[in-house]
Amino acid sequence: GTQTSEKNELLYEKFGINYNMIPAIFRKGSCIYREM
Repeated sequence: GTQTSEKNELLYEKFGINYNMIPAIFRKGSCIYREM
């Protein structure tokens, strides 16, 4: 929810990266790492 939105904003502001455009495998890895 809020955390994800904040992270998306930080990524976009600092790196000009849209989280939704990051390759699915990278997002998947991040999610798995997060759960661990």
